[in-house]
Amino acid sequence: MYELQTLQDQLEHADREQRQAGLREQALLEALQSRQQRIADLEVALHEIESVGAAQQSVQREIVLRLEGRNETAHEEIERLREEVDELHQQLAVARGLIQAAEDRCVLLEGQLEEAEKGADAGRESRHEEDLRIAHQEVAEANSKVEALQTELNRLKGRTSTPRRPSSEEAKNLLSLSPDRLCATLLHSATQNTDVELGQLALIVGQGYQIPELARLIRELKAKYDDRITRSICAHFGASRDAQDTFDLISELGWDFCTADEMSLWDSILTWFTWAASLPEIRQMLVLIDGISVPGAIRELFEAAAARRAPEEMIALLDEADASRQKVIVQSVITMREVDQIPALLTMLQSGGRAHLAEEIISEIAAERPGAVPQLLALFEQLGADDEASLLLSRVGAQKKRLRLRFH
Repeated sequence: MYELQTLQDQLEHADREQRQAGLREQALLEALQSRQQRIADLEVALHEIESVGAAQQSVQREIVLRLEGRNETAHEEIERLREEVDELHQQLAVARGLIQAAEDRCVLLEGQLEEAEKGADAGRESRHEEDLRIAHQEVAEANSKVEALQTELNRLKGRTSTPRRPSSEEAKNLLSLSPDRLCATLLHSATQNTDVELGQLALIVGQGYQIPELARLIRELKAKYDDRITRSICAHFGASRDAQDTFDLISELGWDFCTADEMSLWDSILTWFTWAASLPEIRQMLVLIDGISVPGAIRELFEAAAARRAPEEMIALLDEADASRQKVIVQSVITMREVDQIPALLTMLQSGGRAHLAEEIISEIAAERPGAVPQLLALFEQLGADDEASLLLSRVGAQKKRLRLRFH
């Protein structure tokens, strides 16, 4: 009986190791996917910058030089990201080796347990057998998720983009027009061209038009009650310009500027910038915003980052923030981040000695995002994150108790 109990204990320990290895693999795959996506985006941006840059050389040399400088920076970032991808592939291979070792250990212990139980009563049902069945089911589900992630990763690796190259003449004409004439040209194009073709013109304007003239153009479009072209230009602008350019355009327009439908524009430009920018560019934007007093600007940037940026980037922002900004970042994660992206962030916080931040996020989710609790608990169960699940359940219970006291 003692031998049987020992084998069962060893099997439970091996099963926990297998789950932890699976959790590590998921975090690595998510980090790898983030970098592959960034590389693909940069390569598309380079393709667009090169086509636009070549078209402008005879009319706006200084813009070409700026674009070429951004081209070189993008190349450097791609090389750095590829080095990180190689390192992540190595870590992923190690993690998968640990999973295989844990699975082999489980198989070995199962065989030993089966031999030890041969003499037991045939009808006796063991609780550990049920745990083992559940563990096998979770392993199957985890492997299915890994396969799905790998398929998506392969898709991103092989993705190619073939946007229509705007002609040199189109780029020259657009970038040499005054804001009022360019406004009329774009409005006419909106009635004659497809959304894709109009988007290519908006790309040229967003990447190459000088900032004072671009601000005038956006005001002209507002006067014509157009929002579609405005948003397309600003999306390309925010996704391709650096922090200083983005800050200058918002300042030129005014932080209270709204579109024709009375929607604030600065927060949209800041969001597009934050989704596409490198982490150093985001840091520079934070410095620029610190120099002004605009309510909500810092929060808007952190909310955009929480929605799209990789876990390690969010942790870097947390590490660099003071206590008050950490609270803003935590709140942004709670409100803006997809539920299935939260466990990987919590895991990295826990393993990096930032357990207090992980606990704060879990507590705030229980209080402010109760609808996400069931899905998050299911994810914790799949990943074997028992401590996080227990903490979340305890915080949910405490929150319900407070609500009962409030209404009695």
